[in-house]
Amino acid sequence: MKSKLASFGHYVTGWRRQFRTRGDMTSLPQHVIAPYLTPWKGGPSAEGLPDYGRIRHGDRFVDEISQPVPDKCRELKGRYLYGGPFMNHFGVVMVYSIARCWAFDAKKHRAIVFSYCPKKVMKELPAWARSIYSYLGVDPARIIIARNPVKVDHLDVAEPGSEFFNGPSSWYLDYLKHRQVNTGYKLAEKLYFGRTHIIRQGTLMGESYFSQLILNSGFTYIKPEDYSLADQLSVLQNCRQAIFSEGSALYLYELLHSTDTKCFMLPRRTKSSILFEPYVKPRADFHRLGGSTVIERLPEVNGVVSPKSASYCMNPRAIFEDLQTQQLIFSSFDFDFQKYEQCEREDALEYFGEENLQFAESQLLDVKARREKYLRSL
Repeated sequence: MKSKLASFGHYVTGWRRQFRTRGDMTSLPQHVIAPYLTPWKGGPSAEGLPDYGRIRHGDRFVDEISQPVPDKCRELKGRYLYGGPFMNHFGVVMVYSIARCWAFDAKKHRAIVFSYCPKKVMKELPAWARSIYSYLGVDPARIIIARNPVKVDHLDVAEPGSEFFNGPSSWYLDYLKHRQVNTGYKLAEKLYFGRTHIIRQGTLMGESYFSQLILNSGFTYIKPEDYSLADQLSVLQNCRQAIFSEGSALYLYELLHSTDTKCFMLPRRTKSSILFEPYVKPRADFHRLGGSTVIERLPEVNGVVSPKSASYCMNPRAIFEDLQTQQLIFSSFDFDFQKYEQCEREDALEYFGEENLQFAESQLLDVKARREKYLRSL
């Protein structure tokens, strides 16, 4: 089947991406959408699918879409918009599952259809996801998560306004400018979006040391999950400085056009800037704390290294000195390496739990050896 290019690509001049006022959209007749079997194997049928209908990291496609089309499957009559993949994870949704919502037309589209990725079990659309789509002007009742293959009568596939490693397009930022809401709610001038309250979900072992310094320097610790989405976005816009422990909370910026808040990131990976800087920097001043200092993410008890694995900084003094250079903590503080190692150990023991005490101790010894070798090389 041949796809029909819908007239949704608007340009000020020429074809260049930076001159466009909105993204492209392709209309596909009788198109099949399948769930993802794994990240990212599955999704929409390859036939007629434009490149921007796929999942891309930078200039590289990371999905496998050539799955067989079933002979029989549920049919959706009318016109629908393809939303991309959907996984029950805040960060994944912010990266992959909202950037096509700009094209939703309530008068034309019956709903937005997403390809379900069952890596994390989900019985129904989570409340936090409902609030995100409502913020973007989409009624959550008009969200369809395809857990089984569906054949859509007319499927519109829109260009995502933002992509992993690439960040937002200029036309997409213009779209968000008209959606951005600020309720005026203000929590404090200086906010710390830390992860010490969710250590078992992964953080920098030793974050509790930096957390004490940051809080003692006048920052207010915020647990985003305790606030509505509108309040999270408002307190972020209405503070002067925000320190984020690297994680999904940083993707709040994906809903904003711009903010005067200065954003600082406490890293959990050596090259984490390439993941978050493209999203944040077009909207706010962004700085990765610690410069190029090495962060090592080590295996969990099962031997797997995942986004929630424990991370260790090979040169924590570099982060401490950068916190002072950026005037985020008092200049009167001195770096206490012994106390840092104590906090690092306490964080690791909490992360692994009493049931894995021996593994935690073994990993800490490994980290000590790695750090000594790294520091000798400086």
